[in-house]
Amino acid sequence: MKFNFKKISAIATSLLVTGMTMGVAAAANFPAPFSDGTASATGIVYGTGAALTDVAAVTNINEYLLNEVQTTSGGEVTGESVLFEKSSTKFQLGNGVLDVVSSSVTDDSPNGGLPTLLADGIYIDDDNDEFDYTQKIEMANLSLAMFEDSAYIRDAPTVGFKIARTNHVLNYTLDFTDEPIWDDLDTTDITILGKDYYVLDSTNGTTLNLLDAAEATTLEQGEATILVVDGITYDISCDFVGSTTARFTINGVSTNALAAGETQKVSGAYIGVKSVDSQQYAEGLKRVEFAIGNGKLEIVSGSNIKLNDNSVSNLKAYFTNSWTTDTSLSKIVVEWKADADLFVTEDNEVTMPGFGAVKLSYTGITYPAEEKITITQSDETVITLEAFPLKNGPADIDIYMETILIGLHQVKMQMNY
Repeated sequence: MKFNFKKISAIATSLLVTGMTMGVAAAANFPAPFSDGTASATGIVYGTGAALTDVAAVTNINEYLLNEVQTTSGGEVTGESVLFEKSSTKFQLGNGVLDVVSSSVTDDSPNGGLPTLLADGIYIDDDNDEFDYTQKIEMANLSLAMFEDSAYIRDAPTVGFKIARTNHVLNYTLDFTDEPIWDDLDTTDITILGKDYYVLDSTNGTTLNLLDAAEATTLEQGEATILVVDGITYDISCDFVGSTTARFTINGVSTNALAAGETQKVSGAYIGVKSVDSQQYAEGLKRVEFAIGNGKLEIVSGSNIKLNDNSVSNLKAYFTNSWTTDTSLSKIVVEWKADADLFVTEDNEVTMPGFGAVKLSYTGITYPAEEKITITQSDETVITLEAFPLKNGPADIDIYMETILIGLHQVKMQMNY
């Protein structure tokens, strides 16, 4: 009979927040099904009876695929991460993120920050006026714990971060040092969480309608143009301009009649009308200003964000405004709460919904030292605690089973009494 008891003498771990600023491309020169565009998806199939030389070749090919997937996309993958730890403060079981690092994540802190995703920048409004802004992420005090949850893994204790449904995960803030006027936001480009969006339409102080990776232009009735959005070519013709609406054909597919501020998904893209100018007489001017993008984002202050007309649960935005002569925009805050129970563990990462720009990952626990006590049975009457840690050094301690039985008998007698 033998038992091992382990005492954890130190725990060190880390939580990572990763800004994903570029997608991962497929392996170069290798067709499907070698990879679906992610490093974890690469794989080589070989037989169970393969020779050692074959296995070595498989390993080399697989490593090559992994490297190609991570680096080939027409440019280098630019993902970045920030580590929540201090040299003097490591994560312990029961610690929260803010117990370790209490500051916000910015472009340069903590531990180097996220210099690309959260870079300071300059916003240019419709009047070509410039406005400085900063960005930051404020984490909730997510706690490191040991848990067992059948929604993650049944009947298995896990160490990590469990975020219960509706609990706060983080806030992202875009903070304007100089405040642009709402009336000058339309038809401009604004950067949110590392992505450029085209402001198709806005409602003073409350609403932004955005197109992702959009291209904008103006066409008169009967004219056509070619626009390239995120590498995809769109052949667009303006078929009709009425008094308040316009119709288009995009890659051979016709739209409905769209008024200013309206959008429609056609040929895999979203087209949105900014304005319709129509002189209702013969030979009068009839033109439409529009934008086309690969995604649509609707932000209404205090409400769930809508991505491609679908509401993203528990992802809300809030605008902070100033009122003087005109209404100006001070801040955009995106609040992320868990839509369902979330688990950040060594085997599971969590990505921000909607924007897909932030990922939480957990690097696991380091056990730098441990104490072990081994119990062995010498004979039917004696068990031994081997190398039991005492003040003056480890020692073997014999315990007679008769002594244990007498102790249990005394406890029983006391309970009966």
